[in-house]
Amino acid sequence: MKIVALFARGEIGKSTTLKIFLQQLLEKNSITAKNCKGNEIITSDRLKDELKKENARLLSISDVNNYTVTFEIGKVKYGLTTRGDNYEALEEDFKYFDDCGIVFCATRTKGGSVEFVESKSKDLIWVAKTYVSGKFSDPEKKLKLMNYTNEKQVEILMEIYNNI
Repeated sequence: MKIVALFARGEIGKSTTLKIFLQQLLEKNSITAKNCKGNEIITSDRLKDELKKENARLLSISDVNNYTVTFEIGKVKYGLTTRGDNYEALEEDFKYFDDCGIVFCATRTKGGSVEFVESKSKDLIWVAKTYVSGKFSDPEKKLKLMNYTNEKQVEILMEIYNNI
């Protein structure tokens, strides 16, 4: 299994970036994804609605929805989890990915999540998450910059997806 891991410190938008990436995959490939927990079907419209709600909360962490999904494009089965930058979550989510050829996930910069991902595959691509930090007097400007960095990061993930 190949793993593409988006890594950075906590609470800076890794999950949101992965959701936008999943949304774009769903739109560009006319597929749906199955949420492994609850067997829900995830569509790009559902993800768009969720992202709008998150943006309205300035990406508040308290009640963000996360997904652990599998889907097929061509003859390749993919896994993607939008949670799991900690060891326990990754361990739980990767149980659904045993037959996946490529998995996208998030980790922190060091510690259990990194060690777990390294133990799962020797075929790893590490992608550093870019983000915006600092003090902002205008929340809208912060949101605009956060969205910009997420979109640019998705472009990088899409380029990786297209070339692996």
